[in-house]
Amino acid sequence: MFTTRLYAVREDRAANFATPWRFHTQFVGAVLLWAFRAGATKIEYQPDRAEPFQYTDEQNNSVSSEFEQPPTQIRDWIIKSLFINTMDGHPLLRPIRRFVRRCLGLPRRCTLSVPDYEKQIESIWLMTVEQQSATFKLTGTKPYLPRGKQHRENSALIRC
Repeated sequence: MFTTRLYAVREDRAANFATPWRFHTQFVGAVLLWAFRAGATKIEYQPDRAEPFQYTDEQNNSVSSEFEQPPTQIRDWIIKSLFINTMDGHPLLRPIRRFVRRCLGLPRRCTLSVPDYEKQIESIWLMTVEQQSATFKLTGTKPYLPRGKQHRENSALIRC
């Protein structure tokens, strides 16, 4: 199983990805970033519920995220077009990865890492996708420094 780093949608539109498939991955990143900031350790998505995204913490208490619930008309589309496409990556690789997964009988599962620039931490999530649902579980965190900051800090160390 591979790990994919997802960045959240940014307010500054110029900072978002230009290609539609990469921009879609930013929506998944935004869901996970806001859930992490709210203290959620598990997210369940079921499009047929009144609130398809349900967030819970370690004690299984309900948590509220600032991320809006999706409009009714796109709820069924989210599993295939956001979650599975994010899992399978670049559009040219998707058919190959899906074929291999189907032939080997592998579950639709992957690890996603989401950096939080403000808090300088990266959350690690396990995403499992079923036919009509998806589950995200927080599996860990690690320190995160944006590349520019890493370079500046390393340069400062070299100069000392």
